[in-house]
Amino acid sequence: MKKYHLQILLIALTLLITQSCLALDLYSERSMALFKEIQCPTCHSQTIDASESSDAQLLRSEVLRLIAEGKSDDQIRKTIADKYGNHIVKDYSNPIMKTWVYAVMGFILIIYFILIRKRRKRK
Repeated sequence: MKKYHLQILLIALTLLITQSCLALDLYSERSMALFKEIQCPTCHSQTIDASESSDAQLLRSEVLRLIAEGKSDDQIRKTIADKYGNHIVKDYSNPIMKTWVYAVMGFILIIYFILIRKRRKRK
């Protein structure tokens, strides 16, 4: 009977170790994705995944701490943005970016209508 208990214990330990390794892999992928979205406050041209500054290291450890606390990605982004400013977190719905897109689209439409008008005058 003791032999079966030992086998069950070994199977349970194997499953536990496998599960914890998989959880670490998920955290590393998740944390790396977040690291690529957060700008380094010291070197503004880099994200914290590429920067070696002390501020970037501090932000990486803070992101890992927030992940360990069970915060969602949006909650982590909001926490970092509240603490360091909105410019730190890459925001793809940036209103300035939208303004530029609309300006370029408007410029293209104006050029298009000018070209159509010139064609009509030629005919």
